[in-house]
Order: sequence, then C-alpha cells, then structure tokens
Amino acid sequence: MDRNLRQLGFALTILFLLMPVMSPALQNLGILADPNQFLDNPIHAAPSWQHWFGTDQWGRDIFSRVIVGTRISLSVGVVAVMILISVGGAGRGLAGYYHRLDGPLMRFVDILM
Repeated sequence: MDRNLRQLGFALTILFLLMPVMSPALQNLGILADPNQFLDNPIHAAPSWQHWFGTDQWGRDIFSRVIVGTRISLSVGVVAVMILISVGGAGRGLAGYYHRLDGPLMRFVDILM
C-alpha cells in the first residue's frame, strides 16, 4: 500500500510538472483553451467536461489560465533556485579556501535563516 501511494504521488508530481511545460502543444492541438481568449460561454459557468474549473467573468477558461500561471511560477522558482545555488556555491568555495571567512559567513547564514 505504501509503495502504491508513493508511485501515485510520483506520477502526480510528474503530471503537474509536465502540464505547464506541454501547455503550448496542448493549446495547438485544441485540448487546452487559449487562456486569454474570450469564449462564447456564459460568464461564471460551472465546471464541466469542457471547462474543468469553469469560466470567469469574461467567459475565459479558468483551467487553462491556471496551467499558464503555473508555467510562469515554475520558471520563476527555477531561476531563483539557480541563483541561490550559484551564490551559495561561491560562498562555500570562499569559506573553504579562506578559513577566516568561515565564521562570518556562517553567522550571516544563521541570520538569514
């Protein structure tokens, strides 16, 4: 049971990471609606098979807008982590090479935490 739950969690994580990446292809295939297109749907429509999260006050598909927003959020997160890794790696390298910087850098990291 525990293994099945881990596999399900892994599959859902992969799905959640692939959906935003694949959103342009899904839009071209017509599977995912254009997030900025004003549809001929009624405003504030309830969720349905055509619009999984319903529509907003202008008749736009909310699910496609969530997917595109997730894509932007993931790219911002990846860039932030890359910057953190590069700055942290440089700091660790300086602390390892210049032992006098080890104490002040550790106190700086403690303040940040």
